[in-house]
Amino acid sequence: MNRNQENDLLKQELHLVHSIMERIHFNMDSFELIDEIIKTLLTHLPFERGNIGIINENDKLVIHNIFERLYPNTSQDLKTFLEPFFGVEINYQKNPMWICQAINQDKEFYYPEVVFEKMPEDTKKYFLLSGNKALFITPLKLGSKIYGAIFFTDNDKSVFLSEEEKSYIRRSGSLIAKVIENNMIYKKIEKQNQQFENETILAGKIQKDFLPKKLPIHPKIKLVSEYLPMKNVGGDYYDFIYPDPKDNGKFGFLIADVSGHGVPAAFITSMIKMVFQSDFVKNNASNPIKVLEEINRSILDKTSGNFVTAFYAFIDLDKKTIRFSSAGHNPFFSLSRINSIWNEFSTKGRFLGVFDEIKLEEQLIDLHENDRLFFYTDGLTEAADQNFVFFEEKLYHIFKTSYHLPVKEFSAHILSELKKHALFGNKKELDDDMAFVIMDIF
Repeated sequence: MNRNQENDLLKQELHLVHSIMERIHFNMDSFELIDEIIKTLLTHLPFERGNIGIINENDKLVIHNIFERLYPNTSQDLKTFLEPFFGVEINYQKNPMWICQAINQDKEFYYPEVVFEKMPEDTKKYFLLSGNKALFITPLKLGSKIYGAIFFTDNDKSVFLSEEEKSYIRRSGSLIAKVIENNMIYKKIEKQNQQFENETILAGKIQKDFLPKKLPIHPKIKLVSEYLPMKNVGGDYYDFIYPDPKDNGKFGFLIADVSGHGVPAAFITSMIKMVFQSDFVKNNASNPIKVLEEINRSILDKTSGNFVTAFYAFIDLDKKTIRFSSAGHNPFFSLSRINSIWNEFSTKGRFLGVFDEIKLEEQLIDLHENDRLFFYTDGLTEAADQNFVFFEEKLYHIFKTSYHLPVKEFSAHILSELKKHALFGNKKELDDDMAFVIMDIF
């Protein structure tokens, strides 16, 4: 083959690649993909028809059913002959079909014309039934791995291929093998993503069970809560404990925020819940520092680089007091339900899961009738709009203008304004997990 012929073949191969890439789009299913490859190849080859057999994920050969879409004029006899082979899993390692032999033996089969007197009986039978006058089969290889085989037939004429043309088909076969490999990888990733999505939905349902099914009920308080994970699962958590199950006027309250998102953050919240529901915490519920130190000790060096901010308070409704401590968590707000005055409270302390010594402080304040306590995670105040403006200032505005609303309406108003602020355009998820708990004092 001279240099001009080599250049011509190279141009054809480049044109083939370009044609395939032009016709293939990202969401194309595997049937469309193979159809486009075959159509493109046949524009460069003298054969009438072509098809592909692919080894699937079950290590079985599946022959692509191409005739109805690409060859509508195929005779009914040929359709009837070929129909049993389409779309079924074939054990190519034991099947005597030529395409299977090509794969098993890593061998080409080429019949440029039909000469019956030189053919074995089974080969003659095939040509008589199929009506083929020319046949070429070659494995689809990428390196040493075989992904299937490609074959070309012609029922109208003999087809004589030069060595250069056969080499061109082989090289095209390698390209096809790569396309098939990439498509299989994509489908595998897509399947894994779907499986992961299903698992995270299940994890989200399990995590919702971590949150209290019922909020504390007492004549002197009324509570509401909201929780919106960034994904199906999240890293925000809140819960209540009662040191004395018979006394619902004394209880502990924890709200925590795990850095990161998704399943890893949810796993850490599950560890926190186990500690928070332990006998040690219940026995020391009135001591915020001991509660947070116990959570820190239990999760220390188990958070895989994540950390936890947490706020814990012990509320005594008989004495109308709240004793609290914060481990790097944002402050809580005490609002008045009769005017627009509000204050924030916090204590110093390091976040959990990283340091042995978290250096906590504790504070005790009195509660009063018409107080409204607002506890939250920073996914609320740091939710940004399209101009990267945080929700914090809007929240303060709601505190000043909507303090008179009953607690359920107040909560619903905040949630509605948050969604209008942060879920702009086609955005459907917040940029961080978000939780808040509101407690009205009577």
